[in-house]
Amino acid sequence: MTALFGKILTDLFMIVLCTASAPSDQKEIQIDVVRDQGCIETMIIQREEIGFTVYKKTDGKRIKFATIVPKDAAKNSFIFTSKAGTSVTISLEQAIQNFNLSDLKTKPTLLLKTNDRETIKVKRSKNLLFLSPSNLKCTYIVH
Repeated sequence: MTALFGKILTDLFMIVLCTASAPSDQKEIQIDVVRDQGCIETMIIQREEIGFTVYKKTDGKRIKFATIVPKDAAKNSFIFTSKAGTSVTISLEQAIQNFNLSDLKTKPTLLLKTNDRETIKVKRSKNLLFLSPSNLKCTYIVH
């Protein structure tokens, strides 16, 4: 299955965007999904030789959820494969207008605009990165 995710921001798209936002030398990335009622989900992303392994943190245990690998010969495109084997191609370049990975990794604030006129507010505070998509009622905290 292939999708550009330029039409709808989804949790899968946000996981890939959060993973891409982390410093290149960071071996382990934690993503907390926070809604009005508090933290509803924590994911641990482990950097591998090629790509990443995504774990959900449940009851203090890491449970493998998916893998994310760069798509060959496609800049800022990734293949997200669930534990069940379903794969989705996510292209940050095609989904976000004027996407700049360097800006995502370094700028203190950004307003990303998707091709379907949604926005993602990005705010950096020391070692934390907050990503708040306009169409999802949550914030992704990357640390």
